[in-house]
Amino acid sequence: MKKPIQYTVRDVSAELDHVVRERASREGRSINKLLLEAVERGLGYRPEPLRFTDLDHLRGSWVEDPEVDKVLEDFGTVDGGDWS
Repeated sequence: MKKPIQYTVRDVSAELDHVVRERASREGRSINKLLLEAVERGLGYRPEPLRFTDLDHLRGSWVEDPEVDKVLEDFGTVDGGDWS
Protein backbone atom coordinates (compact mmCIF):
# COMPACT_ATOMS: atom_id res chain seq x y z
CA MET A 1 0.00 0.00 0.00
CA LYS A 2 1.30 3.42 -0.91
CA LYS A 3 2.05 5.91 1.81
CA PRO A 4 -0.67 8.61 1.98
CA ILE A 5 0.31 12.04 0.71
CA GLN A 6 -0.11 15.07 2.94
CA TYR A 7 -1.20 18.54 1.87
CA THR A 8 -0.92 21.89 3.57
CA VAL A 9 -3.69 24.40 2.98
CA ARG A 10 -2.87 28.07 3.56
CA ASP A 11 -4.94 31.21 4.07
CA VAL A 12 -7.92 29.53 5.72
CA SER A 13 -10.19 32.28 7.01
CA ALA A 14 -11.28 32.35 10.63
CA GLU A 15 -14.89 31.99 9.47
CA LEU A 16 -14.16 28.83 7.46
CA ASP A 17 -12.11 27.42 10.34
CA HIS A 18 -15.08 27.99 12.66
CA VAL A 19 -17.50 26.26 10.26
CA VAL A 20 -15.17 23.28 9.78
CA ARG A 21 -14.52 22.81 13.49
CA GLU A 22 -18.19 23.22 14.39
CA ARG A 23 -19.32 20.70 11.75
CA ALA A 24 -16.66 18.16 12.70
CA SER A 25 -17.64 18.48 16.36
CA ARG A 26 -21.37 18.23 15.63
CA GLU A 27 -20.86 15.12 13.49
CA GLY A 28 -18.35 13.56 15.91
CA ARG A 29 -15.69 13.32 13.21
CA SER A 30 -12.12 14.48 12.85
CA ILE A 31 -11.37 17.66 10.91
CA ASN A 32 -9.14 15.63 8.60
CA LYS A 33 -11.88 13.12 7.75
CA LEU A 34 -14.44 15.88 7.25
CA LEU A 35 -12.16 17.83 4.88
CA LEU A 36 -11.07 14.75 2.91
CA GLU A 37 -14.68 13.80 2.26
CA ALA A 38 -15.58 17.40 1.34
CA VAL A 39 -12.73 17.56 -1.18
CA GLU A 40 -13.68 14.17 -2.64
CA ARG A 41 -17.33 15.22 -3.05
CA GLY A 42 -16.37 18.63 -4.38
CA LEU A 43 -14.18 17.12 -7.06
CA GLY A 44 -16.70 14.40 -7.90
CA TYR A 45 -14.20 11.73 -6.89
CA ARG A 46 -16.58 9.91 -4.57
CA PRO A 47 -19.94 11.60 -4.81
CA GLU A 48 -22.09 11.15 -1.76
CA PRO A 49 -25.66 10.03 -2.39
CA LEU A 50 -28.12 12.88 -2.07
CA ARG A 51 -29.69 12.73 1.37
CA PHE A 52 -32.58 14.93 2.40
CA THR A 53 -33.01 15.76 6.07
CA ASP A 54 -35.26 18.81 5.94
CA LEU A 55 -38.35 16.88 7.13
CA ASP A 56 -36.65 14.74 9.79
CA HIS A 57 -38.33 16.73 12.57
CA LEU A 58 -41.70 15.31 11.43
CA ARG A 59 -40.64 11.67 11.68
CA GLY A 60 -42.77 9.80 14.22
CA SER A 61 -45.22 12.68 14.71
CA TRP A 62 -48.18 11.27 12.75
CA VAL A 63 -51.46 11.41 14.68
CA GLU A 64 -54.48 9.47 13.47
CA ASP A 65 -57.47 11.78 12.88
CA PRO A 66 -60.61 10.14 11.44
CA GLU A 67 -62.16 13.55 10.64
CA VAL A 68 -59.21 14.53 8.48
CA ASP A 69 -59.21 11.10 6.82
CA LYS A 70 -62.88 11.56 5.89
CA VAL A 71 -62.21 14.97 4.31
CA LEU A 72 -59.18 13.63 2.41
CA GLU A 73 -61.22 10.79 0.88
CA ASP A 74 -62.57 13.27 -1.70
CA PHE A 75 -59.05 13.76 -3.05
CA GLY A 76 -59.07 10.15 -4.23
CA THR A 77 -62.21 10.71 -6.31
CA VAL A 78 -61.87 11.54 -10.01
CA ASP A 79 -64.59 13.62 -11.57
CA GLY A 80 -65.02 12.18 -15.08
CA GLY A 81 -66.40 15.49 -16.34
CA ASP A 82 -63.04 17.12 -15.68
CA TRP A 83 -61.30 14.72 -18.09
CA SER A 84 -63.53 14.88 -21.17
